[in-house]
Amino acid sequence: MFHDLTGVTKLQPEPAGNAGSDSVGPLAVFLDFDGTLVDLAPQPDAIDVTGVEGFVAALSKALDGRLVLVSGRSVDDLRRHMPSCDVPIYGSHGAEVWTGNAVVPRVEVPDEMTQMRRSGQAFAKDHPDVLFEDKPLGFALHYRQAPELEAPVHDMLHQLTEDEAGISLQDAKMAFEVKPTGVDKGAAVRDAMARFGWEDAVPVMIGDDVTDEAGMTAAAQMGGFGIKVGEGPTVARWRIDSPSALRRTLSTYFGIVS
Repeated sequence: MFHDLTGVTKLQPEPAGNAGSDSVGPLAVFLDFDGTLVDLAPQPDAIDVTGVEGFVAALSKALDGRLVLVSGRSVDDLRRHMPSCDVPIYGSHGAEVWTGNAVVPRVEVPDEMTQMRRSGQAFAKDHPDVLFEDKPLGFALHYRQAPELEAPVHDMLHQLTEDEAGISLQDAKMAFEVKPTGVDKGAAVRDAMARFGWEDAVPVMIGDDVTDEAGMTAAAQMGGFGIKVGEGPTVARWRIDSPSALRRTLSTYFGIVS
């Protein structure tokens, strides 16, 4: 697919379990947000979204509407940063979906989440370098400002969630997230392919984080593939260096003029 484009690496040997094709279309593209469309920032609200909305609109047009954003952010938070965005959004790792009208939860939140939120907030209050991020269906603790607190953050959240069948602990980049069990980006990819009638399209999941790997695996299982942005182990078929390199590559491939 990207053989003649600079800045793109085809991963060899192909990772185990990646049986998807990269040579047929039409494509249905699933895009992560932080670290994929935009550079990571010290805090979630510090991202630079300059030009991103226009790029997303142009990419959606080039794909005849077969574009979905799949983010760990809530739908409302993502739309706050991109208010004119009108492509479908799966927020909170796919736990909620927006297709232009109301935000619809795809799972129920266990009652125990309320007390877990309080525990997460209390931990962040006691550790000022840890950022508490509230979400409609869970919460996250970010330790980007204090990497030495990775183990304490993990251990506290693991203790909270280990005996709760309906709640899971998700590893992320410099963060841990507490969310309903069964929520991941792979389920979001499968839901969108069926919801929008894209069974004849080739799914492509693009992301930078461990949370995106489930989406890439689902894409491969459905005859598609993944694209990894940045470093790290992955099941993806291709690797691209950075969000800016991704936007350049997709613009070149789809003939998008900025």
